[in-house]
Amino acid sequence: ERDVRKAVELLIDKDELIEAANNALARPANSFLPPVVMGYHEGIKSPEKDIDKSKQLLIDAGYIEPLEVNLWVMDRPRTYLPNPVATAMALKNQLEAGHFKVTLKIIPWDQYIEDIKVGEHEMALIGWNGDIVDPDNFLYTLFTSDHINTNLSFNYANYINEKVDRLLTQARRVSNVDFRT
Repeated sequence: ERDVRKAVELLIDKDELIEAANNALARPANSFLPPVVMGYHEGIKSPEKDIDKSKQLLIDAGYIEPLEVNLWVMDRPRTYLPNPVATAMALKNQLEAGHFKVTLKIIPWDQYIEDIKVGEHEMALIGWNGDIVDPDNFLYTLFTSDHINTNLSFNYANYINEKVDRLLTQARRVSNVDFRT
C-alpha cells in the first residue's frame, strides 16, 4: 500500500543506517542509480524525516494499532551491506519510533536469496552490485515485472507497473544516449 511505503520512507535516517553498517565509504543514496551511471541526478532529494506525519499516514490508512511487520535480513555481510544485522536493528528502531512493531527474521544467506525470490517477505534488506555501468543493469534488472518469482528474479520488491515495463524495454532497444538519459 502506497501510504505504508510513504510512512516507512518518512522514518528512515540514511546516515544512521550507514553508521550502523560500519561503511565509512558509503554515502546516502538518492535513487537506485549510483553517481557513475548515466541518468543519475544529484538533484533528487529524499523527504525529510517526519515521525508524526508517518504515524498519521498509517492511522489514516486504518492502522489504529501499530502495524506489525517482519523484516528479513541475511545472516552474513555482503559488499553492499557489511553489517546486515546491525543495519536491520537500526532500521527496526527507526520504524518503531513511528507506528510500526518490527520483528527481525535473520536467515542464512543461501536460504535468504531463495526465499526473497519467492516474494513472501513483507520487508527485506537486499542490495545490488552492478557489473555493467549502465542504467539498464540497475533499473531493468531490479524493476521489470519479468524478474518476479523466476530463477532470474531480482525484482525482490515484486514491483509491477506496465508503463515502467514498457519504458525499460524501450530503453534497452535505443542507443541514443540523450533519449536513454
